[in-house]
Amino acid sequence: MGVALGSLVPEQTAAAYAVNGLLFVGLIAGGAVAAAKARENHLLSAILTSGPVMVLAVVVQLIRRFGSGEAVAPLGLPLVMLLAASLATLGGVLAGIVRQRRRSLLDPEDSRRSRKR
Repeated sequence: MGVALGSLVPEQTAAAYAVNGLLFVGLIAGGAVAAAKARENHLLSAILTSGPVMVLAVVVQLIRRFGSGEAVAPLGLPLVMLLAASLATLGGVLAGIVRQRRRSLLDPEDSRRSRKR
């Protein structure tokens, strides 16, 4: 939704900056939530949250290119994909930092986990 809205808003306006800011915050928050909820592979879960954004970006770019005939930068799509994956990964890293807590060597819960592995 935000990617489509971002493509419809005129560039270099206050509305465009607001939409981009919301997209950035949304991707970071999505990556953070996915990483926090994942039991394993936290960063992979965070990166996969950017998948729908990437698919929507491809669709919007194709519509802009072939539908209205607007000029689309050749590197625009790869950069959007890289930015989406990077922001979601940042959210995953931030969630990992927040989630991490220091445990005592004598913590009985920690020793049970190590025996199960």
